[in-house]
Amino acid sequence: MTNTTSTYGLLLRRYSQHGYDNIALSLVERRTVDGVGGDAPRNPPSSYDMPARYRGLRLEDLGLEGWFSSYPPHDFLCDGAAYRGVYKVDADTAAACLRTLKLIDKQVERDAAREPADILASLCAALRLTFVCEQVDNNFASSYDAHQWRWLTIGEGRNRYRQMIREGREKATARGNERGAAA
Repeated sequence: MTNTTSTYGLLLRRYSQHGYDNIALSLVERRTVDGVGGDAPRNPPSSYDMPARYRGLRLEDLGLEGWFSSYPPHDFLCDGAAYRGVYKVDADTAAACLRTLKLIDKQVERDAAREPADILASLCAALRLTFVCEQVDNNFASSYDAHQWRWLTIGEGRNRYRQMIREGREKATARGNERGAAA
């Protein structure tokens, strides 16, 4: 008899879009069969196939996303947990989204989380997520299996997110200084 185990966490990735550097976190699943596998994250199943603790919540398209301002002081702009890329919403979906965001917001308030890395930790606590994974290669393959991954605890993920924000701010500042010198 095979024993399939699924755990849930956040995928941490950096990308560029419309001239801005972005850092995004999205929900993923890590699935092992008899303790084997789990080398690459997977898109989570639909809410209907998730564990009971997620029933009534909307997890698809949920995440944290931020970008670096192109103007000094080149702050990292992150508006907290939000849904992205949602193309169809009916009343039941809207209600599930609202329940999910209220659950997360309640945890953020309880933790007094104000900076993006602390909001990451609150999101993980609210949804009982167990890991953060980061893509460590730069290839443009579309399959999760074609990439290399670094698996982190929530604390390590929070620290890595802080480090990525710091590095991104330094890069945005340097790019802004280059533009200013060229003008």
